[in-house]
Amino acid sequence: MNANPNENNPLINAQSGSMLLRLLLCTDVAFIILHISYFQTPLLESSLYSLSRDNGFSEFFQYIKFLWIIILLVDVSLKTKTLGYMAWVLLFVYFLADDSLQLHESFGRVIAGNLNVATPLNLRLQDIGELIASAIAGAVLFPLLILAYWRGSQNFRKISRDLLVFLILLIFVGIGIDMAHEGIGAEGMLDRLVFRVLEEGGEMTVTSLILWYIFLLSSWNGNVGWYVHERLRALVSKGSV
Repeated sequence: MNANPNENNPLINAQSGSMLLRLLLCTDVAFIILHISYFQTPLLESSLYSLSRDNGFSEFFQYIKFLWIIILLVDVSLKTKTLGYMAWVLLFVYFLADDSLQLHESFGRVIAGNLNVATPLNLRLQDIGELIASAIAGAVLFPLLILAYWRGSQNFRKISRDLLVFLILLIFVGIGIDMAHEGIGAEGMLDRLVFRVLEEGGEMTVTSLILWYIFLLSSWNGNVGWYVHERLRALVSKGSV
């Protein structure tokens, strides 16, 4: 008989996880509405309501999410006695530090100052510098993830694949949409109400999904009982039939 991970901890079950996800997503939507209200109405005067304001209200909420993800991943590592999770902890520590200290922007400016090349797609040297800075960070962190995956258990590998799915989504909204934003040179409402919402709001939504997933992982002692990548593969296979 298959064990239900919910039975291991009846106080924190799937319903609790669903409630957490709804609260997180509702808060994300609230920040998006405040962002739109700041630009489109006279009700809000402080730029702290803008999604793209450094250290603004919505970004501070992102810091909290990343902090919770880090704490929960450490908890999962201790519960399962799986050191590999610490490689994921380091990645999210970087995300927290990068968001709060604007690391890739700062290093990007330094790199851009030493570049003298023609930029494609209307991108700025600053954008190229930021891409290089992010690539350097990835070159340091991803080998640790690969090593952890290679040495990990079957369950850890499956969970790592799930986290990789979320990571790809985060990179797409955080870097892909940002590069499209700069390449198009969007201005006015297209800038404020489309690209900023897609980029910043997308990052907030994906981070909420990651936090929800890690919450379930911690609550069920490292066994979620299902895997995102397997469900996506099943959907793709069903759609191709």
